[in-house]
Amino acid sequence: MPHLAIRHHIYDIYVIKTSGIPLFAGCTGSEYCQSNMSGHELVSGYFSALHAFSEEAYQDQELQTMLFGEIAINFWIDREHELIFIFVHNRHAETPDIRKHLELGHSIFLERYGHHLDDDLVKLSLFEDFQQHLRVAGIIPHEMEDTGETIANHLNTGQEPLLRRWMRNFGQLLGLV
Repeated sequence: MPHLAIRHHIYDIYVIKTSGIPLFAGCTGSEYCQSNMSGHELVSGYFSALHAFSEEAYQDQELQTMLFGEIAINFWIDREHELIFIFVHNRHAETPDIRKHLELGHSIFLERYGHHLDDDLVKLSLFEDFQQHLRVAGIIPHEMEDTGETIANHLNTGQEPLLRRWMRNFGQLLGLV
């Protein structure tokens, strides 16, 4: 199968603290993303657990890519800032190009939000516009919908936006709410 253009085949984007706290989850509006969107919180925890396992079991080896059928998951680990960047994408997209986009997304995130990462309590609402920065950089398509809008409009669940749910759930977990 021929390799595909990157930005139209990225399905999900995650930014997670290595401690397991999800900072951002973006859905590209693709059929794959919409069908799996309700599990973003669970998936964030799964990715964090995979990272922790790989750190424990294979100390010198970094988790980079996982394959599930037609889906590939690429990880960019930032040990200095304790962040995990993840793109879920079509496995036929060129991995070196995906890695370049992950690196660029990582750079944009640190440039925009790095000064907030050392705060005792990170407000997840700070990261809500990250998707727009990825659009401007050409990493994701401009027609991509915001995660909160997609949850409300396409799933029609009436649930609160994902980031607010995370803030509430993790705030309760940490005893902050």
